[in-house]
Amino acid sequence: MWAGRFNDMVPQDNMKNTSFQQKNRNYHQNDLAVKETKQPLSVIQSLQPGFTTNLIGVVLKKESPRCVISKKSPYKERYCLGFTIRDSLDWFMNATCWGEKPAVFYLSECFRIGEVIEIKNAMVMAATSFDEKFRPWTSSPLSLNISDAGNIIIYTGPDREQYLCYSHLPTKIYRDYYTLEDININGQSLHGEHVNLLVAVKKVNEVRNIKTKTGKQMKQCEVKLFDETCSTFTLMLWDDQLINNALSWLSNQTVLFINDVKVVFDEYKNYMVSTASSKTIITINPEIEEAQHLYVYAENHQDIEEIEDDVNNIPDPSSITDVYTVKEINDLLKVPSGQDIFGYSYSFISWFNVDATNKNYIQFYCPDCMFPMSAESPICLNSNCESTYDNMKSPLIKFYLTISFSDCTDTIRKCFVNNDLVENLLNISAAQFVQLSENRKTELKWKVLFERFKIYFKIQRQQESNCQPHRIKVLHCVPVDLQELVTYYQHKK
Repeated sequence: MWAGRFNDMVPQDNMKNTSFQQKNRNYHQNDLAVKETKQPLSVIQSLQPGFTTNLIGVVLKKESPRCVISKKSPYKERYCLGFTIRDSLDWFMNATCWGEKPAVFYLSECFRIGEVIEIKNAMVMAATSFDEKFRPWTSSPLSLNISDAGNIIIYTGPDREQYLCYSHLPTKIYRDYYTLEDININGQSLHGEHVNLLVAVKKVNEVRNIKTKTGKQMKQCEVKLFDETCSTFTLMLWDDQLINNALSWLSNQTVLFINDVKVVFDEYKNYMVSTASSKTIITINPEIEEAQHLYVYAENHQDIEEIEDDVNNIPDPSSITDVYTVKEINDLLKVPSGQDIFGYSYSFISWFNVDATNKNYIQFYCPDCMFPMSAESPICLNSNCESTYDNMKSPLIKFYLTISFSDCTDTIRKCFVNNDLVENLLNISAAQFVQLSENRKTELKWKVLFERFKIYFKIQRQQESNCQPHRIKVLHCVPVDLQELVTYYQHKK
């Protein structure tokens, strides 16, 4: 179960002090040189412009270093590194570090999003119009400027955990967000707007190297998101810092509160997408009730199209000959890499919640384009679909649930099964099943529960470079003949 602790994702070898002083040994003494100070620590709430300060806080956002050409000295390059820091429930602010290229790039490697840092000898300044337009919104009207006399170290004090907790609290009102269904319904009317989203991670695609029209090399990472109203929504990441952070996100296990993400209508793909901008702050596994509900939903979610695609691409069950106990299957799931595995197990179904009162085991789809629909509002939200409100057909109804299966050695929990498999087990279609009384649904459930089956499965292994867990999917269930079962156990002995 998700504990919502970001520091679990931070490698221990990064928990060390790093400062401008360390890197400046190889550069000019005036390049962000460190000067010792006995100035006491301040808090963001009490800061006043025009003073220097020492401050401790957790990093909410960090941008990649960039070059700034001075108008006064157009041939002199200066580099800056922007980040956002928080030291309490209500107070957070932007900061900028200035210096020459080697020093700023070195500093960029010294701390990451989600780490607690201590800033020394930073100049407090009033936020500018640039901050308001291109930097994240903050509760403080001030900003920090860290230059030649500045110093930043990783903070390891006894109250470090308290600061880490602030990284799991959204910086905007946590109920002020759009559902993905809202984005799709409003469509082009939201084009170019910055909105807040509460979403779960579906998939983090591989990082791509992109060459822009101007010849600049950039990285791009496409992240697929979802919530309870929409099965797929695209988030584009272009900043190296956000991309590195996203590589630790887990499918169906990471929940995000995204502040000020830019939504645009992609004319080429003809649907809405989102792009993280310089104003965007992403809170990982936020400590709010709505996020916990979404986490529970996400943990049990998988696209029905993905399930059925896998089933359509499996070998004939008669060609699957390897038999496993449930414990052996669980052991295979722990092996870090290898090929996909097909097999079967003589097991009984120990969890089959097909009569749940929340009706999450049923999914509605547009019959024309197979886009997911809401049971309460059966209107297709796919902008590419030819269906309209006037000619809308009855939605296609499919089973969407997980099962658990067990034997005397162990239990496999929450395996996704496709619609055809469930209909075969119950001997009734999903559309017919939803019309039954609750008592009749329970009767059909108990005709399957704890009955012995020959359960065919597939272990889908992830790439070794991918931090996603392996998946197991039930492909086929066949009632077991008693004589076959006796023969198997006699042979096993």
